[in-house]
Amino acid sequence: MPEAVAALVAFGFQELDLCKIEIAVFDYNHQSRRVAEKLGFQMEARLRERQKVGDVYYDKLIFGLLRKEWGDEHTGNL
Repeated sequence: MPEAVAALVAFGFQELDLCKIEIAVFDYNHQSRRVAEKLGFQMEARLRERQKVGDVYYDKLIFGLLRKEWGDEHTGNL
């Protein structure tokens, strides 16, 4: 999974010339949160009780990665 997300991030920055990429995950999805953090995304917002599943409300976490934060190992490819 991290490799697929990393490929999408590279495509977004290199081919689409994006300035920023965002990922949204629900707080119970620990694996997706780890993928975002592993790729350098930073949590920017917590939307409290955004989604109701059954009788439980879950927070939505918004992660962002700026092109300039993407990493020095990628700057040669831009």
